[in-house]
Parts: sequence; structure tokens; C-alpha cells
Amino acid sequence: MTNSNTSGIRLSLLLNLSIALVIMLAALIMIFNTRATLKEYALEDAREKAELMLAQNLSVHSFMNNRLKPEVFKMSENYRQKSYFRPEWMSSTFAVREILKCFRTMHTNNYYYKECAINARSPENEADSLETVFLEKCNTDSNLKYQDFIRDINGESFYQLLRRGEVMERSCLRCHSTPERAPDGMVEIYGPKRSFGRQEGEVVSAVSIRVPLSTAYRRASTIADRLSLYMLFTMVGLFLVQYLVNRFLVIKPISNIRHKARQITSDETHLGEEVKQPYTRELQETANAFNIMSRKLRLQMDSLEQQVEERTKKIKNMNDQLKKSLDEKTVLLQEIHHRVKNNLNVVSSLMLLQSGNMSDPKGIEALKTCQDRVISMARIHEMLYESDDLANLQIDMYIQNLAKSLFETYNTLPNIGFTARVDKNTQLSLDEAVPLGLILNELITNALKYAFTTSNSEEKGIIDISIKKGTSEIVLQVKDNGVGLPVDFKPENADSLGLKLVYLLTRQLGGKIIFDQGRPGTLITIRFPLQAKV
Repeated sequence: MTNSNTSGIRLSLLLNLSIALVIMLAALIMIFNTRATLKEYALEDAREKAELMLAQNLSVHSFMNNRLKPEVFKMSENYRQKSYFRPEWMSSTFAVREILKCFRTMHTNNYYYKECAINARSPENEADSLETVFLEKCNTDSNLKYQDFIRDINGESFYQLLRRGEVMERSCLRCHSTPERAPDGMVEIYGPKRSFGRQEGEVVSAVSIRVPLSTAYRRASTIADRLSLYMLFTMVGLFLVQYLVNRFLVIKPISNIRHKARQITSDETHLGEEVKQPYTRELQETANAFNIMSRKLRLQMDSLEQQVEERTKKIKNMNDQLKKSLDEKTVLLQEIHHRVKNNLNVVSSLMLLQSGNMSDPKGIEALKTCQDRVISMARIHEMLYESDDLANLQIDMYIQNLAKSLFETYNTLPNIGFTARVDKNTQLSLDEAVPLGLILNELITNALKYAFTTSNSEEKGIIDISIKKGTSEIVLQVKDNGVGLPVDFKPENADSLGLKLVYLLTRQLGGKIIFDQGRPGTLITIRFPLQAKV
């Protein structure tokens, strides 16, 4: 057994990192949510304070306009002149402003309340640029009642509330149309220019309230930071608790199983050893499965050698039987080839005897040609009989022997030789070798009979035979330097039995034959596809 080195993240590290990441994300979400919630609470508190200030000051207006002024007017009606004006009890806006001044002397804060107007009667109530824009919108948009938003002033945040105020009524135009109609006391106090020229129905005032938010926001941030610190300690504690629990209940049992598995893979003597039972049910099932596997592997290992020995004996017996059967079949095939060769030789001898009793030269020649064909087939079976490989033939020696035999029979000129070139280890099956042998027999015989005449007997004659093996085909070429084919030679119209036989055998091999009729000499090329494993 071999140990395999593995790479990857440990389960304990991955589990702890995942839990730490989840805890951290949960803490961050809670902190951000708390900070946002506290700020939202601060803003909502500012809204409530603004509404409270508004209600409180509007109640002052209501008290003065509905109770104080009517009573004082009634009490002073007999001795008060028409031009008399005292803002302390006749102007609720003045009263609200002065009450706020008294309040600020008693309580310091950044709250802002102003009943603002454009060209206000008192400069203290003059609208600033933001309030002016709101008043102008109120006079163009009757649906605009109020606006509220957060505003930054000198780096401090405020909640700003702008609310539509008074609408000029006909009864109010006495004091706001022209200075001549207004009470002399009013003109004397505020002058003849401010808050005159008003129109009936005009929105002349707005309530502007600002509640500081920066202090509340800072308080919210402080609370959030303190909560974050508490949460950090809590999360660290939770992480440590889960780390110890996971280590004791999950990581350690898995590590025990892993350690025992490594021991078994490194040393087979540990097979059969078991791990302790964990506390959790899922890991108990895993440990039980591991222990069962370990025991079974131990039993299998103990019986493995005996099984191997028994199967080795069986395989050896089978191999002996197969070898014996193969030897018997080889002997049988060799005997068949030997008998075929002997029968062909008998046929050849009968033809030879028959030719001895014939006087017709053409008949003798025909029997001789048939005898050569029979002998070429007999040589193939003789080679198979003598060969160890009965499926394929080494064709080079066959060609050498066939050519020598034909030269001994048909070569009547002393200066004709032959060369045979066969690619190394070229092998042919019996179905290929027999047709090829007959083709060579015909082509070599024709070359010896007709390519060389007595007129060119002094020249060196050569018959060249080559067989080349390609990836998908075999190429046979028979070439001579004799007189060549006649000019009007048409291979497809030839009456020769030999050429017809060559065409028939080439077609049997699935090949093609090409005659090169150039002079001098003749080149015949036959290509056929590779059928046997060569």
C-alpha cells in the first residue's frame, strides 16, 4: 500500500473560518442596523419636538387672539384711542417671539423657531433665503402645506420644518395695506415701510423650525460603538464555545477516523482495527461503517493469498489446456497444408506425365503453364507447413524461390537476371498470398517468354520485382528492360489466358492494374488494399 499526499483546506479550518465569517457578517449587519435605527429614532424624535414646538406656539396665538385680546379690547374700549397700539398684548407674533427669548435665557439649546415673512414687520421675523423660497412656492402652489428635510449649517445637522402660515384676510388689511390706515402707534414703532402693501388671500407668513440632530447622531454613534464592543466580546465568546464544541463533537472524531485510515493504508497490519464511537449519531454511523469495512478488509486480506494461489493454479491449468489445444490445432493445420501441397504436387506430376504422352506442342505448352501455376500454389502451402505463423506468410523468400524456379524453366538466354525487393516484415494472409503468387507466376513467365529475344540477347536483361507496403495498401511492380509491349497493345482486349487470369486475380484482391507501355521495357503496377495485419 502507498500513501497519497493530498492538498486542500482542513475541515476544522474551513468550518471555523465559515462560522467566524458568518458571525462577523451578522455583527456588522446588526451594528449598521442599530446605528441606522438610532439615527432614525433621533430624526423621529426631532419631528416630534418640532410638532410640539409648533403646537405650543400656535396655542399661544390661539390664546391671545381668542381670549386675551377680546377681553382687553372690551375692558379698554371706553378710554383707548383708535390710534393706540401696544404689541405686547395686541400682536400674538410679538408675544411668541418674546416668550421664546425668555425661554432661551432659562434654557440654552440650539432649537430654532421663527414665524417668518417677506418684508416682515419686525426685522427679527424676516425670512432668510430658504424660507423666502418656501413662501413664494406657497403663493404659487395652493397644495403645498409644509416641507421637512435635514439641513447642514456650519457642519452641524438640523431637522428643518417649514409650514404654511397666515393668509391675509380683509380684516387684516387695516394694518397691512397702507401706513395711513394703520394705527399711529404701530407706524411709530415699526415705521411706515415694513409689512405694508399686502393683498387679500396672500400667504404672508410661514413657520420655520429647526431641531439640532448632530448631538443625537453623536449619541447614536456612541451607543452603536458601545454596542459593537459588547457584541464583539459576545461574538468572540460564542465563537470560542462553538469552536470547542465542534472540536470535541465533530473534528476530533473525524480526525480519529482519518488517522486510522492512514494507518491502514500505510501498514496493512492495522487492518481490522476499529475507532472509538463518537457522541453524535451521524458520526456514530460513519464510525460503524468504517469499523465494518476494516474488519471485512482484514478477512479478505487473510483469505486473499489462498484465493490468489487457487486462481493461479486454475489459470495455469487453463493455459496448459489452451497451449495443448493450440499445439494440436497448429499440427492439424500444418498437416492440412502438407497434404494440400502433396496433392498439388501429385496434380503437377500427372500433368507432367500427361504432357509426355502428347505430341501437340501447344497442348504441351498449356499443360506446362498449368503445372507452373499449380507449383506456385504448392509452394505457398509448403511455406505454411514449415512456418510457425500459420496466419501470415513472409513473402520475400516465396518470391525468391518462385522466380528461381521460373528462371530455371523458361530462361533460354544466359544473360538475363532478376532482382527482388520486398519491404521488411511484409506479411500476407493465405487469401492474399495465393492470388499474388499466381499473378507473379504469370507476369514473370510472360517476361521470360516475350520480353527478351535473340536480337537483343547480347544486352544484359533484368527483371525487377518489388513489393512495397503502405499504411493502407500493397504495391506490386514487375519491370523489365526488354522489347516492351506492342504499340497497339490494349490490355483490356488481350486474348491471353494469363493476362485474363491476372485481371481476375487483381479484382479478387480488390486492386487495380496499370500497364506502362513506354519503351524500352515494360512496367506493370498492381495496387490492392491491405487486408491482413502486416
